[in-house]
Amino acid sequence: LFFGKDFDDRFGAAAMADDTFEPEWLSQTGLKRGPMLRDMDVTFLPNPKFQQYACDLADKNGIPYTRSVRTGGGQDGAAIYYENGAPTIVIGIPVRYEHSPYCFSSYKDFKASVDLALAIIRDLDQEKLDSFRSFD
Repeated sequence: LFFGKDFDDRFGAAAMADDTFEPEWLSQTGLKRGPMLRDMDVTFLPNPKFQQYACDLADKNGIPYTRSVRTGGGQDGAAIYYENGAPTIVIGIPVRYEHSPYCFSSYKDFKASVDLALAIIRDLDQEKLDSFRSFD
């Protein structure tokens, strides 16, 4: 979803590593753990106030989520943020086998992603939006 020049709440697929031989605690995202809110990748840093607002809203509404830092990859949110400075976050829907002809996701994760986006849309007002742009 793109909401124009005022703010951006970007949906995308989120690669995960819950199908590897890594310990579970090392896997930042995974199926049935909720959407992924990306804290960083090689192209993007989210607006920190918007990101914290989304996390707080998810907690308040009982919406599960994970957070991730990626040392590779990137997504479209960076271009929006850099072009017009719109406060931007990325809500990723975890998928397994992301760059293959077939990938798998959980309906529970999809629904939680939609629920989080709707919670943001319903709760966001001009005062909150303006606060994302202030770094006093």
